[in-house]
Amino acid sequence: VYSEVNAILDNTANEAIKAKYSEVLDCIPVMKELADILIKKRKDRGAPEIQSSESKVICDENGICVDIKPRVQGVSEGIIEEFMLMANNSAAKTAMKKEIPFVYRVHENPPAEKIESLKSTLEALGINPLGINEKADAKTFAKLLEKTSDDPRSVIINRIVLRTMAKAKYSEQPLGHFGLVLAEYAHFTSPIRRYADLSIHRILTDYVAKK
Repeated sequence: VYSEVNAILDNTANEAIKAKYSEVLDCIPVMKELADILIKKRKDRGAPEIQSSESKVICDENGICVDIKPRVQGVSEGIIEEFMLMANNSAAKTAMKKEIPFVYRVHENPPAEKIESLKSTLEALGINPLGINEKADAKTFAKLLEKTSDDPRSVIINRIVLRTMAKAKYSEQPLGHFGLVLAEYAHFTSPIRRYADLSIHRILTDYVAKK
């Protein structure tokens, strides 16, 4: 449970939680350490960190919406997110290395017209575009978001940068993922929600079974 693991990580867990996780208490700080390494590697690659707010719908026992609150992501949620990205990357790497027919999740470079629109909007806001042009790589977008993180208009800047990005799609060709700065990426981690993931599980199962 995310909230319980967060309590363990920030040393606010009660004895009941500690007892529940007794078999893995030593593993949880190591997971945090590994996630921090993955986060640093992602930042070093120049992956843009677009900040977006998500909402959580609160329903009563009858399934009726009674409230909407901001969704707060704790440390444990971030750990799982990093591990899922690594699993997705590893699945795609295996397929590319073994030349297996696969379903990749690809995110191509932003369209030129959207980049021009972003640049014009930033200039209209009096913000230095910082090298945003048709040839800009992901690191350029990351630099813009970092430099404007304390700007009162950062929410707007994040939103227009997000809208500048190309739409991610599925492809049988490994075209890479611009936003994550990865040459190998596939959806592997949510077979309960996405058919693409289930397809990948079936393909890899067949490969492991030597079919």
